[in-house]
Amino acid sequence: MKRTLIDLAKNWTSPSLPELGTATQPLNAEEAATLSALYALVTDSADEDSKDDATTFMDRRIAADSRYLKVYRDAANLVELAALELGTIAFRDLSQELRNQALELLLKEYVHPDREPTWKRSARLTELAKDQLFSSAIKKRLRNFVVREFLQNHYSGRQGWELVGYKSFPGSPVEETPEVELQKVEQRKHSIALHLSDCTVEAWTPEDFIKMSATGVPARVPVKSGRQSASISAAAKSEWLQAAASCANESTAPRESDLTEFDCIIVGSGPAGAAAADVLVRAGMTVAMLESGDKPERNRFNVMERSLDNSVAWDFAPWQYEMLGDDLRLNTFAVRKVGGSSLAWGAVCPRFLENDFRLRSLYGVGMDWPVDYTQMSPDYLAAERFMGVSGHDDNPFLPRREAPFPMEGFEMSDSDLLVKGACDKLGIQLHSIPTARNTRTYQGRSKCINYSLCRACPVGAMYSSDQTVDRLREFDNFHLITKAHVRKVIVSANKKIEGIRYHDGNGREHTLHAGHVIMAAQAVENVRILLNSKTAAFPDGVANGSGLLGKYLTEHMKFYIMGRVPHKLTPHVRGYETAASQQFQDHPQRNKAAGGRIIVRENAGPVPLDLALRSGKWGRALKDEIQQTFGSFVTLGAFMEQLPYEDNCIGLSATVKNAFGDPAPRIKFKLMRGYEKRGYRMMKEKLTEIRAPDLEWW
Repeated sequence: MKRTLIDLAKNWTSPSLPELGTATQPLNAEEAATLSALYALVTDSADEDSKDDATTFMDRRIAADSRYLKVYRDAANLVELAALELGTIAFRDLSQELRNQALELLLKEYVHPDREPTWKRSARLTELAKDQLFSSAIKKRLRNFVVREFLQNHYSGRQGWELVGYKSFPGSPVEETPEVELQKVEQRKHSIALHLSDCTVEAWTPEDFIKMSATGVPARVPVKSGRQSASISAAAKSEWLQAAASCANESTAPRESDLTEFDCIIVGSGPAGAAAADVLVRAGMTVAMLESGDKPERNRFNVMERSLDNSVAWDFAPWQYEMLGDDLRLNTFAVRKVGGSSLAWGAVCPRFLENDFRLRSLYGVGMDWPVDYTQMSPDYLAAERFMGVSGHDDNPFLPRREAPFPMEGFEMSDSDLLVKGACDKLGIQLHSIPTARNTRTYQGRSKCINYSLCRACPVGAMYSSDQTVDRLREFDNFHLITKAHVRKVIVSANKKIEGIRYHDGNGREHTLHAGHVIMAAQAVENVRILLNSKTAAFPDGVANGSGLLGKYLTEHMKFYIMGRVPHKLTPHVRGYETAASQQFQDHPQRNKAAGGRIIVRENAGPVPLDLALRSGKWGRALKDEIQQTFGSFVTLGAFMEQLPYEDNCIGLSATVKNAFGDPAPRIKFKLMRGYEKRGYRMMKEKLTEIRAPDLEWW
């Protein structure tokens, strides 16, 4: 009954497009003019400046969904009727002041929810909520499908950010000047790397490079998907000629492997698989890497643009799985592409604390690791060097490092420093965050210049393992096989691993042989494949002699609190965090409550577009509200540990099959139990104790 009432409330408050009508006549000139005048009013633009924007936007919406024709026609009629109440003149001929009065007859003005009193937000009694509940259907459509979509079109890019004084904003860093210099041309086996003066590196295919070299060395080169024009230094011109001659004389296309025998097979191309491949290939072993997805899109600027539009950055065939309990959201974070989950990770790379390895011995909970911090520290350092981790050696909760970070870390933001001042008064030690982002060019990868969309980094400044795979393709003993869905690990009669069986993108079955198989597909797929590989000798699946395969699945929970400050900060410049504290990751009550680390969010509070879409204002009043509201927020978060529980587990589904008819994974998972809930309450109390001057937490 409760669920039915909630669904009814959602249907009542959520606006919907009208039923598809029979009218197909386009908007007439008067209707189009009325709507252009409405666009000018809500965006606070001059009529002549907004006419083309309005017309282009409406044409695009109608072409995508013909129901918008009725929405726009109804909107034009509504505002004209409102104009008639003010006199006999048409809406489009009214002054902006009178247009505003006409719209006020139809829509109620109200402030953005983040500007309302805390009690109203907590009780969900904001003016936005009341407007959604009590407005008529036709007025909801006017507000949501006309006014707000006009505002979305206007504020989604440069205009929204420039309104709050930003010259650099997500997708357009200040370092991305119109012109740049090409300083070095580096020929690789299957690509040409262009090193630019802004410390970014762009990889071209030999085919694209040959086309650009058709008439010799060009005077200028379009780079970053045409967003910049690069002049060419004298040294780079010489290197360009050498690379062009080499490309013309050699076949540089990577070959398709027809081998079936390898020293080692690696299933999965995420960071674990890529790191293993890097070691083995450089040691001379023949390695086959199988990836169930395809290669990621080469033009990462296209991926970034999709992210800017709030679309899915990475499109891939979804995983089929049966989920019982808290969803792991595999189809968000387990990206089915070369690079795997590293295409969607946050790139934050903290080490475990010394006591994290000894939970059972010290606190009587969880399990001890079979290694300790001292044994792991050389491997931590190797991993940091492999990925390219930047950081400062300022974490007082870890032993002194055995060597500096590969790169200097990023400096704290103004939000970090505000929070740090409050933390210092409480004895909470805030420190920097090690992160797999480059503060300089590193291993042929770009320096971070703050595109602020890290999970779709267009220049490869954040580590993702597809970069390692690209480097490995330079070696003849490395073989990448994409669209390879591994079904089983093959075991011989004498119980030795012999290889794997997989289906290609066309559904054909193949068998590869190797004496070593490394499972690096991610936790869920590894378990599925091994359980599905059962034989008479291994009735419970391969590598499951203990019966624990797939059990003790762990994740980490996280939560955030947001507060408002009376002065301005500069969020949403970087897109990544730079300050944290591991002080409460290990605490005296850890036998009863989970530990966690504090982080200061860089992307704190709504961006200009968010403010425009949830406010009940428009025109000049909306601009004033955006300018007054943006940058007035601080967000703190906590990332919490979870104990291993045997019944958090992965098995095989009896009802759900994958695309090849094999049992899909069956995942049973509960994120928070008593230990985690107590840790959550403790960490929330710690966060709310952190109070900067005039900071009000919600």
